Amino acid sequence: MQPETTRGTSRNKREMKVTQQPTDENMTCPFVMEELEGALKVMQNGRSPGPDNIINEMLAHLGFQAKRKILGLFNTSWKTGLVPSNWRKAILIPILKVGKPKNKGNSYRPISLTSCMCKLMGRMINKRLVGYLEKHNILMDKQAGFRQFRSRESSCLHCPDHRRWIPETATYSHCLGRYGKKPSIESGKKVLSCN
Repeated sequence: MQPETTRGTSRNKREMKVTQQPTDENMTCPFVMEELEGALKVMQNGRSPGPDNIINEMLAHLGFQAKRKILGLFNTSWKTGLVPSNWRKAILIPILKVGKPKNKGNSYRPISLTSCMCKLMGRMINKRLVGYLEKHNILMDKQAGFRQFRSRESSCLHCPDHRRWIPETATYSHCLGRYGKKPSIESGKKVLSCN
């Protein structure tokens, strides 16, 4: 994948656009600067750092040479399958659940603060993988979670199309309008009576 430089600028190394996305043949090829820049653009600011104390804002404001060094680190990791040991560490923060007693261990949910560098490389890998899966229609059409332009509501919209095949003894999970709550389990008979 060769980058095409933008015309009419002296900063051609910084202003590049990708002329093609990774193909089947180069799913394992080294990452290029455009992939790093694209991943940096979607990283959210204001996030807590992991054990390495590097935050997304620091990575976003790096110069071209520093980004090249990071790209070299990512490509070495990608080629060898090894990651720096501090990427495998996390800072665990217990967060008290709403309305739960403070003196019980199961009243807390753990939050893991992991390395932003590791998350950045993970975004680059994910972009390649998702592109490959979408291009080759490997995922089922009903798979909506973690896919662009789809949501959990997309899956629920398939339910009315298939309710005539649901046996009366079946159970299903009602998900519309239940954000942040446990889904309700209802009988297939009730589904069949819906219009």
